[in-house]
Amino acid sequence: MGGKAKFQKHTAKELSMKQDQKNKGGGGSGLQTRTVAKLNFVCEICKSASPDIKSYQLHYENKHPKATFDRDAMVQQAEAARAAMLEESAKLVAGSHHKKNGAQVDLVQIPGLVGEYGVTAGHTPIIAQLKPGVIKVHVEREKEVQSFFTPGGFALTHANSVTDIACVELVKIEDIDGVAAEASLNKHKAALATAAEGSSEKIEAQIGVETYQAMLTALAGN
Repeated sequence: MGGKAKFQKHTAKELSMKQDQKNKGGGGSGLQTRTVAKLNFVCEICKSASPDIKSYQLHYENKHPKATFDRDAMVQQAEAARAAMLEESAKLVAGSHHKKNGAQVDLVQIPGLVGEYGVTAGHTPIIAQLKPGVIKVHVEREKEVQSFFTPGGFALTHANSVTDIACVELVKIEDIDGVAAEASLNKHKAALATAAEGSSEKIEAQIGVETYQAMLTALAGN
């Protein structure tokens, strides 16, 4: 036997809590709250970090009850800090077996095995195998560009915009001896033509041909 629904009275605090829960949802009503939640808040008084604005407000109420908490000002400050972080230059850490370098740069162009791509500040974390080719480092985009040849390796871009490049060799394009590179290409072509199928000599010769062809292409395009 059915009965009548009971009317339940809610306090203003309970209604406010319900609205807060609604604003955390996936619809348009929760968009602003979700956007704010992506910010990081750092207390100016004790330097403690809070993951969202509500936690930050609770921190102030519990730890600094006498301090004034201006929600709008706090959000604007966090947004400004995030924008500044995204505008910072990407950091490149390039290393080979004999050299290592770390520098703040605007853009790094990387010869990925499945396609070339560029890395700037805020790039999605990615790991890629490198093919023989040119790594272009834009210390200042389109104004100061340094080009390096690598026979291969790996590149790892972290969430903090730091890109690690590990390779066997990293040579400035202007330091390449074109005559020596062409002689090495011809030597490997000859070895490739005579080596037995499936042998290590055949594989080494093929790698040599691909590497020196890419090196001469890079030299011609510089």
